[in-house]
Amino acid sequence: MIVRFAVPSVIALLVNSLYNIVDQVFIGWGVGYLGNGATNVVFPITIIALALSMMVGNGGAAYLSLKLGEEDAAAAQKGVGNAVALVAAISFPLTATGIVMKVNQIMIAMLLGIATGAQPILGFNYGAKNYGRVKKALEIALVASEVVSIAGFLIF
Repeated sequence: MIVRFAVPSVIALLVNSLYNIVDQVFIGWGVGYLGNGATNVVFPITIIALALSMMVGNGGAAYLSLKLGEEDAAAAQKGVGNAVALVAAISFPLTATGIVMKVNQIMIAMLLGIATGAQPILGFNYGAKNYGRVKKALEIALVASEVVSIAGFLIF
């Protein structure tokens, strides 16, 4: 019986690994070595998250099946409730962390945009020896960066 269940699982794992290899090839062609490096950093995190979710899901399903087979509906309900509570306890902090990191990334993108937009203005005016405009443009860029930083800090 274990062979009957193990063979499809092994085939599924092999297909998943082949999928990741093909992904690496296309990312290498499209993005380059930095894309491959990024996916190699994230891949173990993805596997850990998948392992945790499969552990809770398969364990909860097995417990439910065992208790329903024993005709112990109360224990089955308790087991499924514990599995759902564990999933919520794990997923909510991870989701909150992801949202905060995405907002942080947006704030950093705005700051980089302000700095990148100010560079040509500052360089042109500095080259034209118009130091008053350089000082004014730099003040505006710094104030805008400060406002974005403070707003991001207050929001999160």
